[in-house]
Amino acid sequence: MNYSFACPAPCNREIKVNANDHFDAVEKIIMTGAMSCRNIHNQCSCKHARLDMPPIPEAKLRHIVSLCMREELRHLYQEIVINARPKGEDERYATPHSA
Repeated sequence: MNYSFACPAPCNREIKVNANDHFDAVEKIIMTGAMSCRNIHNQCSCKHARLDMPPIPEAKLRHIVSLCMREELRHLYQEIVINARPKGEDERYATPHSA
C-alpha cells in the first residue's frame, strides 16, 4: 500500500512510501525524514523551521506521523455495460420518426 505524509507548517515537505501496513509506513516515513527538524535522533536543518523549536520525543513523533499520514487508495473501476434493450428488439422501441 502507498502512504503519504506532509510535514506540518512551516516545512510542508511531502513524503510518499510503499509499506506493508500502518506501522511499517510510520517507520519508513520517519526514516525518510518526516519532521527531521524535530526528531531527536536525526536533527536535520530544515530551512523553514525556526531554531527555537525543541525536539519531540520519539513516541510523540510516531503519534504525530501516524495521525497525519494518509493511505492512498487506488480504486479499480470496472466498466459495466448495461443494455437498455434486449438484442433484436429494436423495432419494438422504434418511433415513427426514427424509421
